[in-house]
Amino acid sequence: MRLEELWNELLGANRFSLLCAYQIDVFGKEFQVGILDGVLCAHTQLMSAGTNGDLEGAVNDAIEQVLGSRAKELKLLIKANFRPAWAVVPQAEATILWLRNNLPHYADEILARARGSYQAALTSHAN
Repeated sequence: MRLEELWNELLGANRFSLLCAYQIDVFGKEFQVGILDGVLCAHTQLMSAGTNGDLEGAVNDAIEQVLGSRAKELKLLIKANFRPAWAVVPQAEATILWLRNNLPHYADEILARARGSYQAALTSHAN
């Protein structure tokens, strides 16, 4: 966090753009608002490493697989209630953070399925 503070001081004194890179497993238990809050507060935007909407598709499909008929109303609830005060977060990552924070009993199962679908999509793109 101290490094982030120093970068932000330098950014305030000079005009330049800075892109930070953090290796974060968005499917892992560590990807939670409480754990990432300090890092996210130090940034204006989070960019997804996912391509072609594969991550968002994998998360949405997993929600439907686990929650069935309740998935549609849950997705509406997620969009309506997730307004982070810090960085702009891509939809897939915002959904994962919302699940971890608000649906912890289902989050592990949903994200395990999403991880499998996402990895399969990456493999098919590579071939």
